[in-house]
Amino acid sequence: MTPSQQDMFENPVARARELKARRRYDEAQKVLQAALARDPGDTRAQASLADLYYRTQRYRQAMALAGAILSKDPDEPRALVVMGNVLLRRKKPEEALEYFRLALSVAETDYLWLRVARCQLEIKNPAEARAALVKAESFSDEGRELFRLQAKVASALDDSEAEIRAFRRAAKAAPDDPEGFSAYLLPMLTDLPPRKAIH
Repeated sequence: MTPSQQDMFENPVARARELKARRRYDEAQKVLQAALARDPGDTRAQASLADLYYRTQRYRQAMALAGAILSKDPDEPRALVVMGNVLLRRKKPEEALEYFRLALSVAETDYLWLRVARCQLEIKNPAEARAALVKAESFSDEGRELFRLQAKVASALDDSEAEIRAFRRAAKAAPDDPEGFSAYLLPMLTDLPPRKAIH
């Protein structure tokens, strides 16, 4: 057994993360609830459960649990991210942006910069969104969400060259098989007006 495999069995949060990645949410919830039954004050397990609630569209529960965590520890980055994600999903990008910025002040990640970029796009600030994407790209220079947001920002700024470049990078990074290729690019194509998507 490798150290990471052993950690998955000994660390319920890592185990739950793996289960969530596989969309096995019921199992992940049982793992986290068992961990919290053993240690009700386990903040990492609480935050992972709040994230699970978010992923399964139980937004009220996600916000309640994340809010309870933040009342004890206002700098808990995972709870800040859950709050931001729920608010963004609820079409409150300005409020979400504040939570993502607070999380960034604790720990910078490409994921957080991508969330900031998305919020900036939602509130019609494409130049700020582009700046956030530059920050995200300094951590990781590929990924479907990065390419998608780059294309959207370029479109909002009427920068057709940058938009084409984002699509080319996405096409290069997409899986080789036809089904994987189309699944990878489909979200980007749905962002385009129908006439433009055909081209």
